[in-house]
Amino acid sequence: MVARTNYSLGGIHVSDGIHTNIETFSTCVQKYLRASGYSQKELADALSLHPKVLSRKLHGSGGAYLTHQEIQRIVTTLAGWHAITSYDEALHLLALLQMERSLFSEDQWQMPPLSTLTTRLSHTLPM
Repeated sequence: MVARTNYSLGGIHVSDGIHTNIETFSTCVQKYLRASGYSQKELADALSLHPKVLSRKLHGSGGAYLTHQEIQRIVTTLAGWHAITSYDEALHLLALLQMERSLFSEDQWQMPPLSTLTTRLSHTLPM
């Protein structure tokens, strides 16, 4: 059994020794939501999370952090809502959390909504 270490350090989230910039990820998610007409509350509902819990996770506060499954669900929800429309946008969100494309299986990339992502950016990436 592997022990997990999770804590927040000045806006930078540390999980299993991996530093992530949760604030930049949060800012990007907010921009994508606003641009597509969705709210953080609607995202929380889609993730089956209380809005305050999602807020804490997106800001790395109160010892809350996003799990790999939640990161996957955020990306797929944004893709399903057409808040992100390109493969590059999905990879950008993953990269902000120091996640790789392999967070999703090849089968997941080949199924909607991820399979509907275009290969080219339709607009400039936030942040």
